[in-house]
Amino acid sequence: MQRHPVIRNNQGFSLLEAMVSILLLAVMMLGALSGLIASYQATASNALRDEGVKLGQELVTLARNTPYTGLANGTTTATYNRQVTNATVTYTTQRTISDVIIGLVKSVKYDVSWSYKGLSFRYTATAIVGAT
Repeated sequence: MQRHPVIRNNQGFSLLEAMVSILLLAVMMLGALSGLIASYQATASNALRDEGVKLGQELVTLARNTPYTGLANGTTTATYNRQVTNATVTYTTQRTISDVIIGLVKSVKYDVSWSYKGLSFRYTATAIVGAT
């Protein structure tokens, strides 16, 4: 049985080994970077949604605190600029007031809409206001 001698080279990495390790490191860094970008986009989208919901709830609360006689049937549109994560975002609201029971109960509906990265989003809040 013949043994083959083992070549021992203690001079460091070859150029090919260094290039392969750099390539692997670059691929892993790109994967981590894409994960960070996706996380940032999800966080920004959630912050915009939270602000839209907050605006809708504020408007519905104002409608609940408005006397019944101060609510006229119809539809009105308004825009609100809010500061969200260092950017000014425009929210468009549409308020629709209609009679549920004429003279006794009205429905107040707010549609809050905004856009982010070319996509449109919408939140709807509804309140029932009764005559006292």
